[in-house]
Amino acid sequence: MFHHSLKKRRLLGLLSLLLALAAPARAQVVISEFMAVNTDTLLDEDGDSSDWIELHNESAGAVNLLGWSLTDDASGSSEWGFPALSLPAGAYLVVFASNKDRIGAELHTDFKLSGNGEYLALSPPGGAPPTTEFSPSFPEQREDLSYGETTLGLIGFLDEPTPGAENTSGLRPARDVDFDIPRGFFDSPVTVTLTCEESGAEIRYTTDGSEPGVGVGQIVEQLRGEQ
Repeated sequence: MFHHSLKKRRLLGLLSLLLALAAPARAQVVISEFMAVNTDTLLDEDGDSSDWIELHNESAGAVNLLGWSLTDDASGSSEWGFPALSLPAGAYLVVFASNKDRIGAELHTDFKLSGNGEYLALSPPGGAPPTTEFSPSFPEQREDLSYGETTLGLIGFLDEPTPGAENTSGLRPARDVDFDIPRGFFDSPVTVTLTCEESGAEIRYTTDGSEPGVGVGQIVEQLRGEQ
């Protein structure tokens, strides 16, 4: 009985392994970059500076985009669907978010992007969860700055727009942090307020003299504390 059960478990384990090896890798197409306030970075075929969204096929094989969809509607009741278009492995595709709803040499969605920030998602066929989702919204955008993921995996405003090509490795530096009192030495505790005009910016600070940075220091949108 023991040997029979052991053989059965081994057979089941081998069968599970074979099924896992036979299962195709999940097609992974993502939103890698977008621009919601385009003035002269990229013009569409009509000469208009429409908003644009860049897709990247991260999988090892070509992906047919039929059934995939883009939406700026968090309820999911309104989606713009892709035609039968093959996106090669590693390739990039620019879709204009122009509200022109056009399929041809260029793809145009039936919605525009809000520079004030809004929901945005890319979903695969069959009601699967989005592969990319900015929820509840992406941050307020700025003129001719694109937003996306760097080659290092950081997400934010890119230091250079690259529609249809690999993104840059760096993020655009944020605006300076403003202090409500001048620098100096104080004999008694003071209250300091730190602010930044950069929409969506994170202010990091330390109290041990070390330099703030990614993963270093505490994060606040606005700091009010004794220094």
